[in-house]
Parts: sequence; C-alpha cells; structure tokens
Amino acid sequence: MIVDDCVKCARKHTRQAAVCFLEARKGHPEKWDMCLAHLAEAGDALATRDQSLAEYYREEYLKYDADGTYKIDWENLFGQLNILYEKDGVYKQEAL
Repeated sequence: MIVDDCVKCARKHTRQAAVCFLEARKGHPEKWDMCLAHLAEAGDALATRDQSLAEYYREEYLKYDADGTYKIDWENLFGQLNILYEKDGVYKQEAL
C-alpha cells in the first residue's frame, strides 16, 4: 500500500522540528520559531487523517510555546506516526 501523503508530510515536518529543537537547545535561539512552525505544519498535515494525533501535536506545540524548557515527547510523536505507517502497510523499521 502507498503511505498517505499527509503522513509523509507530517513525518517530514516532525523531523525538521526535532532538528530545530536540538539546534535551539545548543545555543541557536533563532531556531525556536522554526521548531514551532514545523510542529504546527505537521499537525495541520494530520488534521484530515487523524484528528486526535493532530490535536496531540497542537498540545505539544502549545506547551513548548508557553515554556521553552518544556521537553517535547519526540518518541511518542514519532511512535504515533509509525502506527499510521503500519496501518498503510509499511513496516515500523522502514518508517524511521
């Protein structure tokens, strides 16, 4: 089966958000906004596919926006995306 484009887009933006998050933590504060933007884009991409996961992204985004020291649960975000990949017939190890 072919993986839904919205899931691919969400995965791409989640990866980019994670990289921006790490760069911001390493002393590049200009990356904070990029992290938030990518999280928002990932959530938007999922809105038509999985509303509860899109809402979870929004919650993570809002927590991080309110407190820049908040630790985003990347493992869970990527884990939920892997579940969508598995539903589309892609094995978990291929989704990373």
